[in-house]
Amino acid sequence: MVNRSKIQLNIMLLTRINAIRNSSLSNIRKVMVLDEWNRETIHGEVHLAKGSEAELPRWLAEELQKEGIVKIIDSFTIDDLGRILFQEKQRPNVPASITKTDDSLYQKMKELIIDLRNSNNISSLEQMRKAISIAAEISSLRIRKVVQLSLLDIKDEKIMDKMTQEERLIFYSIREILESINGESYGETA
Repeated sequence: MVNRSKIQLNIMLLTRINAIRNSSLSNIRKVMVLDEWNRETIHGEVHLAKGSEAELPRWLAEELQKEGIVKIIDSFTIDDLGRILFQEKQRPNVPASITKTDDSLYQKMKELIIDLRNSNNISSLEQMRKAISIAAEISSLRIRKVVQLSLLDIKDEKIMDKMTQEERLIFYSIREILESINGESYGETA
């Protein structure tokens, strides 16, 4: 019975994580238009004038960047990682001190590392190693705070708004598990 519950929990969490990842594909990216482009898309007609800036759905911005039509200009950098790490380290043991960040933080960290990996030069390789290290430390600090908040059952909206979608998923999943355990321990059923 325990194995079935573990499997169901894993499937549920993976499904939720995939839903978050898929929804992040619809995020908006800011681009610089390098070449004229006018097309009909699922989002309606798109007119891009050379030299202008535009906001496009992530998937379209990434495809047009591959074709050399636009350049994504709101890219995430190692400096951004360093700033976030500095903020998180200010009060690492205070769960409520989790800092407000971009809701797609984990996606942007992943993209930065992939971009650095795909760059074919030695300095990018060193930057990639540094980015991986900083991203792991940020994840560790933030997830530790989220776990502590869930164990303390703190549901302050101001604090919840500072979490990314993935972190809210972790928070609510832990709360569900704890409530289930407490309910079973005290003779209640879900």
